[in-house]
Amino acid sequence: MTDTTTLSKATSIVLGFSAAWYLATYLTLKGSISAGPILISSLIALIIWLFTRDKHGFKPLSKNEQLWALLLFGFGAWSIFTVWLSSGTSNLYEVPAKFIIGSLIAIPLMAKGINFSWIKAGVIGGCLSLAYLIISSYDGGGRFSPVMNATKWGNAVAFQTLLTICMAVIEKNRIQKIMFFILGIAGIYATLITGTRGAMLPLLIAPAAFAFVYRKSLNLKYIAGVLGSLVIVFTLASQLTIVQNRLNNTFSDFKQMENDNHYTSIGIRLTMWRAGLQATMHSPLTGHGYDFNSVFTNYEAPTPGLAEAAKRIGHDFRLFHSAYIDTLVKTGLIGFFLFLGLLATGFWSRSKHKMLICMAPTVGLAAAGLTDSALALGITSTYLIVAGTILKATKLD
Repeated sequence: MTDTTTLSKATSIVLGFSAAWYLATYLTLKGSISAGPILISSLIALIIWLFTRDKHGFKPLSKNEQLWALLLFGFGAWSIFTVWLSSGTSNLYEVPAKFIIGSLIAIPLMAKGINFSWIKAGVIGGCLSLAYLIISSYDGGGRFSPVMNATKWGNAVAFQTLLTICMAVIEKNRIQKIMFFILGIAGIYATLITGTRGAMLPLLIAPAAFAFVYRKSLNLKYIAGVLGSLVIVFTLASQLTIVQNRLNNTFSDFKQMENDNHYTSIGIRLTMWRAGLQATMHSPLTGHGYDFNSVFTNYEAPTPGLAEAAKRIGHDFRLFHSAYIDTLVKTGLIGFFLFLGLLATGFWSRSKHKMLICMAPTVGLAAAGLTDSALALGITSTYLIVAGTILKATKLD
């Protein structure tokens, strides 16, 4: 019994440290280095869980936790099937395989649980490493991370910011609560200077998620406070040069689209979505497949400008700049609803605090995925799988 207890405690410590390591380093280290420890330790814990008669230290999974693991597997398996159905190349199996592996690590992580202290340590470490990066070398702007090849890095920064703000709400210790609020405000600044317009969506949609969590106790004071905070944030953000430039680019894009020039940042996205939805209608259940160029070759454009934009997009891009359109085109309605179910299951809990702590990887990705291919990008898809499971496994009570 003593040996079993020692093994259980050691497993908890290793899993907790690995979880904290991922949350502290996913913004500044390569995915294999940040996610490697939690992957290895979870697979070892899975073996222990499978092959020990005495499940000491492992609790039975709730129905919600079982569904999370099942949907990770289901979405990954269906995506693999659609790649095979489309005779896709081997690299197209990489993202679906992550979801399959994610379902395996989810079981021991949720059965064992992660102490909330490890989550706090990881979030603080992540905020401090990001602060050091900004102070020492990062001036803002750019689609890529300044320290690694991670596209749309701003989305990942927004996820950490949202998690930090939620930690401030959950935390009971007054000093720590203030600290997380300060780190959250700093995170909003960090998100803004990345210059990624879509990265603001998780933070803008977050108040609606908060309202859902606290819907039974919602009042005018809360609404006024949220609106006032948003006004202050918008006012301060508009003073930043990089934000002003992005706003000017946005207005310019819409102006050009009025003149039937759709080959702009926003115009390209809207053209992609039109063509993607049209292609999906021809094979709604399993999707059009993974032949990106054919979507635009067969697109029936209503204007010459859209036709020209579609022609260029088919040659210049490989994704639809939306996790939802990507999923619909590649995996059809079946994959689309599996994806929505995964997000909803990841967010939902009977505990308000558990919903708050799970908001960043679920609501955050749901928002970022509106205008970016968040499932196809390594840093954001891994965050949904790994951070989503870590936070789902967190013991708050």
